Formats: sequence, structure tokens, C-alpha cells
Amino acid sequence: MNILYKNKLLQLVKQHGTPLILFSPDAFRKKYQELQLHLPHVKHHYALKSLPYESCLHEIAVCNGFLDLASIGEIKMVHQNRPELIKKSIYTHPIKKSKDIAIALKYGINTMVADNYEELNKFIEYGSEIQVLLRVAFPNPSARCDLSQKFGIPFQDIKKLIAYCVDSGLNLHGISFHPGSQLVDPEAHINGIKSLKSIYEWCKLNYNFKIPVLDIGGGFPAKLSVDVPELEEFCKPINTILNELFLDTEIWSEPGRAISASSMMSISSIVGKTYKNNQIWYYIDDGVYQTHSGKVYDHAEYSFIPLHSEESITFSSVISGPTCDSIDTLIDKVYLPELNVGDIFITPNVGAYGWASRTSFNNLEEAKIIDSNFEIEEIIHHESSTLTMSEVA
Repeated sequence: MNILYKNKLLQLVKQHGTPLILFSPDAFRKKYQELQLHLPHVKHHYALKSLPYESCLHEIAVCNGFLDLASIGEIKMVHQNRPELIKKSIYTHPIKKSKDIAIALKYGINTMVADNYEELNKFIEYGSEIQVLLRVAFPNPSARCDLSQKFGIPFQDIKKLIAYCVDSGLNLHGISFHPGSQLVDPEAHINGIKSLKSIYEWCKLNYNFKIPVLDIGGGFPAKLSVDVPELEEFCKPINTILNELFLDTEIWSEPGRAISASSMMSISSIVGKTYKNNQIWYYIDDGVYQTHSGKVYDHAEYSFIPLHSEESITFSSVISGPTCDSIDTLIDKVYLPELNVGDIFITPNVGAYGWASRTSFNNLEEAKIIDSNFEIEEIIHHESSTLTMSEVA
């Protein structure tokens, strides 16, 4: 790793201590702009739940972007920090308390998702004030997280829900689906778009009504490994099918991970070291209950890059977190040069869902966040040239 870059990171550690998180506004903004470039006719609603950090809102505003909000807490956060984005937000949680619907409307959000009759009944008292998005399920077991199990009406039942919506005098604004999280190919998006084309045509034929919006959800991949396609490659066939089938329809999306993952990097210190079971054990001051909670909740696999050693001799090692729970082990049987207490690990690509799902277990010190445009390409280059650091025995 470049010595000047390494010294910069060590200076930040000296100034702020560890555990530390660096948020890169540039990395976040560039990923959003990349989606805008490769799907230019889509209104991309950043899923704030993936990384609900205030600086993200500033970058979305800079990009003239949109937001996907899933709770009243997120709505209040936007209203407090970037109120101009409220009118460009949608309330996407399919199940809401009745009082939360009223609160969202009060704040100025009138586009909301439903996927069942009981939820639509909550909207009836507001008449056409609420723009309804009906969410349909397209199960996808190949996704990192299949998001059509808990939510979404089965495809074969969507016509009945449309009829109920129209007959109840509700303002049907669009249909949404989510193909699943962290996809490696766009097939699920394409199949969902093709399937819904017949529904839009059926609605126009039976109700003389053109549904204004199609929401194709998230699932756009973050470049976390070599087998994940670039966004340009992933988006190209989606763009083609949208232009072929939905050229006269407003298209929305709900990207989260693809934008936020590479925008955060964690820095942790080794606070303990021991030898057992023929391995070196390193205990660091950040773990699965903190910044790296994505390992438990999001099937995440993190890379830990040591800053203090460039030794070529490596040893089978374990990296474990700071809590007293045995589940707090981050990686096992990884080959690393021998390190010492006080040495530093950096972990790139922790922006998606890790910090968002952290806990206060053991009441440990929470990682401090600072905005710093770290050189993500420098880290990626370092990882690709030191394969033993991610090689599992």
C-alpha cells in the first residue's frame, strides 16, 4: 500500500482513535451518479435504511435524487436534515400503523406502498390523497436476501388487488416489486418487467386506465468481489427491456447497497492476541454487534487488511470482535502475517446495512464516524495484490 496513503490513515487513527469509520461522500455520490448514467430514465429512490447517515442525504440532494423511506423515523430524519427531499420521497413499507400514515401525510409524503386488502382499507379514508403503489411478489431464492417472502402479493392475485383498489376509489399510482438483494445478474428484473407488462395492458383494457408508474425495486449489486458485474453491464439489459416495453411509463427504482456499500470503511485496532488450536487469534475493538453486524444480518463477508506489516510469511489466523459472546468472530482460518497488539486493520465496503443494524450489546464504545474521501481504488488494488489476506484455509 502506498506509504503516503498508509500514513494518512494512521494519522486519522492517532487523531480520532479506534474503532473508527470513514465515510466517503465522493464514493457515495459517484455510485448514485453511476446508476443515473446507466439507467437515465429511472428515478432512483435511495433506500435510506441501508445507510441512514446524514451526509448521504446531502449527496442525494446534490445529485437531484430521490429517497425510499421505510419508517416514520426515517421520514423525520429527512425532514430535519434535508426537508426539500421530502417531496421526492416514497413511503415503501407495505405494513404501516394507521397513525403513521397520517404522520407521513402531515410531513408531505403521499406515495405509499400496500400489498394486501387490510392495508388498502387504511387508505380509504384519505380518498385520492394517497398515491398507492401495489407491491407484487417475485420470489428469487438466488438473491442474497429474497425480499418477496415477507412482502408482496402473489402475482396471480394482483388483478384482484387492482380491482379492489379501483372499486374503493383509491388512487392507483403504480406497481412495485423487489427482485431481491445483491443480484449477480439482471434476470430477475427482466422477468419481473416482462410479467408486469401484461398487467398494465390488462388494466388499460378493463378500466381504460393507464398506470403511471412502474417501480422495479432494488437488487443492484455492490462490487464486493470479482464475480459481481459492473453496474454498466448489469443495467444495460434492464434499460433495453424498459425502453422496449415501458417507454411511455415513469420508472422508479429503490437502490440501497449498490450506492452505500463502498462509501464506508472501518478502522479497528488489535486489542488482544493469543495462540490456540494451531491458530493466532486477534481480538479487535469492532465486531459483529457493531460496524460488522452485516455478517449476522446480511450474509456479509468482510476483508481485513493489516496496515502494519508487509511480511510475506503468513499464518492461519482468527479475527474476533470485542464482546464476550462467542458468535462475535469475524473470520476464521484466514492467512495473515503475524501482527501485534496495537496494530491496525482496515475493512472496506462496510457501508451497506452494517452500521445501520449495529447494537449496543455490552455497552461498548461506538465507532466514531468522520467524513473523509478515502481512496477506495487504492484499497481495492491492495486487496487484489495480497490474496493471502482473504484466502481461507
